Amino acid sequence: MPQACNAGDGMFSLAHLALHRLVDLGAETRIVLEALRLFDETCLSLTEGQYLDMAFESRTDVAEAEYFRMIAGKTGALLAASLQIGAVVAGAPAEQVGLYHAFGAAMGRAFQLRDDILGIWGDEAITGKSVAGDILSKKKSLPIILALAHPSTGLQMSHLYAGPPFVEADVPAILALLDASGARSHVEEQIRVSVVEAQSALKSLQPDGQRVFLAILTELLQSLTGRVY
Repeated sequence: MPQACNAGDGMFSLAHLALHRLVDLGAETRIVLEALRLFDETCLSLTEGQYLDMAFESRTDVAEAEYFRMIAGKTGALLAASLQIGAVVAGAPAEQVGLYHAFGAAMGRAFQLRDDILGIWGDEAITGKSVAGDILSKKKSLPIILALAHPSTGLQMSHLYAGPPFVEADVPAILALLDASGARSHVEEQIRVSVVEAQSALKSLQPDGQRVFLAILTELLQSLTGRVY
């Protein structure tokens, strides 16, 4: 573990050095400084998101709004920055940079929501991991949060999640409570809303002569949010 932390520090420095090398590639100093600022702000958001994710593990009262704040800091910030920094380095105007950020944030949200679905209801033969993994670890993904807050399932879910560690025999009961709460359909609707939001930002971009580029981003959106693994 100490060497993993050490390696992480080294990788963090390498990422900064990669951005500094933009100067050698002809980028203006102000562009490089802006890219570095966005990179560091994203790292801070990721750290906050990870903190919230870990803090949720010991709670049974996580609100849906808190969950969305958490994934905005983790997956959302990462994908948003990837597009935003690319747009800045390419010299896109501020309005377009904002749209790339909006596209990435919405795509990241949909990606994480899809991951929540697969973590509970995915096909183990396709995902390559136990579909009970998120349940056995008591991970507070959105379906679990919804079932914990639901008037007909919340009390029983809270009792179970406040109890001892789960074993495989507990999984069917949790799945039944999730089904009773309608959590899956709610999460799938949130995925749809996020995809529409991402598509709207992409449609607003419409850069001249970039139809192929937009098609690639559309394909990426569909691939990440419609995946089964």
